[in-house]
Amino acid sequence: MKQKKGIPMALRSMLFVPGNDANKMVKALNSGADAVVLDLADSVPVSEKMKARKTVKDFLQELVAGTVYVRVNPCDSRYFWDDMQEIICPGLAGIILAKTETPADVVRANWLLKELETRKKLEPGKIELMPLIETARGIWYSYAIAQSDSRIARLAFNALGYASDLGINVGQDEMEIFYARSQLVLASRVAGIEPPVDTIYDDLNNMAGLFASAARGRQMGFQGKLVIHPKQVEPVNKVFSLQEEEIAFARKAVLAFEEALARGKAAIQVDGKMIDYPVARRLKSMLSLINVP
Repeated sequence: MKQKKGIPMALRSMLFVPGNDANKMVKALNSGADAVVLDLADSVPVSEKMKARKTVKDFLQELVAGTVYVRVNPCDSRYFWDDMQEIICPGLAGIILAKTETPADVVRANWLLKELETRKKLEPGKIELMPLIETARGIWYSYAIAQSDSRIARLAFNALGYASDLGINVGQDEMEIFYARSQLVLASRVAGIEPPVDTIYDDLNNMAGLFASAARGRQMGFQGKLVIHPKQVEPVNKVFSLQEEEIAFARKAVLAFEEALARGKAAIQVDGKMIDYPVARRLKSMLSLINVP
């Protein structure tokens, strides 16, 4: 996978906060989320757009610690240029591009971002671009989007927007978004970027449903999940973290495989599971992410 300078290698949880609510922004930094997303798009009414930009700008300029992204309005909206010019600053980890549908959206955003980095004397290329895929067209062009610019470390998915675009409802088993999820994971892998970040779960009172959705996303190959309330952070972080039994098995299997190689064997069983070169490589990679020897 491509390693991007200044960009975290894994985001289990990304907590959205309306860009016109400074109090919620402060609380979000203490929520335990791996990243906070200050939203200038759908959670902000038109009458509050200007206020939200200023609130987000002031917050970023005073930011001391924390990984903070901003979701800007879509590239073809009348708010996009003002959003970008106001909030590009040293404390910003990345830009989430709402309703990204084609590589042209990325090209447009990257051109403007380069210009603003130059004008504001910021380190070139440090700010991440994260396309938010939320339409059928975005899913269709997801591979082209994923490999369209070196600033892209990962994609993100908004199932609510995707379902609205198709005119469908997403059921409890989420089968309606199975293809879209699979496409994003495959597109990311082929493009050589990180696994994508999964969609929000909008039923705030259904924690069992949240666990199930997060587990489904992890099983399919996502690295984390977008969340919309602080109480969703801990469950999502838990699902997308390695559990003690996973670490113990990986350690045991890797050791057993290395001992088997010394005896001239490249396929063994550990606790009834086959371990060969591809499996051993995956387990070693998993352990390296958490610095487990």
